[in-house]
Amino acid sequence: MHRGTEERRRKFYGWGYEGDEVSPQEIAEFEKAWTRLLGVSEFTAVPFPSEDSINLRPCRVKVPASLEAICTTDKYDRLYHTYGASSVDVAYSVRGEFRNPPDAVAYPRTEDDIVKLYRWCEDDSLAAIPYGGGTSVVGGVNPPEHGRYRGVLSIDMKYFNKVLEIDHASQAARIQTGVLGPHLEQQLKPIGLTLRFFLQAWEFSSLGGWIATRAAGHFATAYTQIDDHIESMKVVAPAGNIESRR
Repeated sequence: MHRGTEERRRKFYGWGYEGDEVSPQEIAEFEKAWTRLLGVSEFTAVPFPSEDSINLRPCRVKVPASLEAICTTDKYDRLYHTYGASSVDVAYSVRGEFRNPPDAVAYPRTEDDIVKLYRWCEDDSLAAIPYGGGTSVVGGVNPPEHGRYRGVLSIDMKYFNKVLEIDHASQAARIQTGVLGPHLEQQLKPIGLTLRFFLQAWEFSSLGGWIATRAAGHFATAYTQIDDHIESMKVVAPAGNIESRR
């Protein structure tokens, strides 16, 4: 599988995009805060990890030929999908500790793709982890530590990113749940609508992630929980579809 060359890559070890660095002034402010909180007066700078500096566990699965177009075992993809964004996750990743990465990463584009990925996971005893924006702080995207599964497949929903339909009378929209906050607002703005749901991780978190974690928006107005905004859902689950009516 090949990623578009124009796509800007996210850092695999922390928040933001590759090439975005923290300024010396910002680091100085952080050090002042850490000195105040932790009583530590001297700090040793640690370089951020690179792909080449990390020895990653070999992939334990063989991607079926029928799924090779939407799956990858690329090192960067496996590193990027190992952790969420909790303080513990970031600490592990900055130290270059990637002991339990997913074995493969899938980028489905259709509902049928997801069903086929589930079948592969069922047949080969793989853990299937849905992945939205990766800002999880509760371990939701982290591969399981136990030995119940033969391998782990991270299913990245980045291509399910469209507003499919808008009901102007009721101001309701049918939206794919892989869309990130900024892209969702970009699609609603031209027609004068907004979800008005802005949480701390808005820039890099997905609608599906908000729903799965019952997220609350710090800058939302009146309706602060995502479930206040939801009329109905269609969920593709391993045992079949779950769908509610409007």
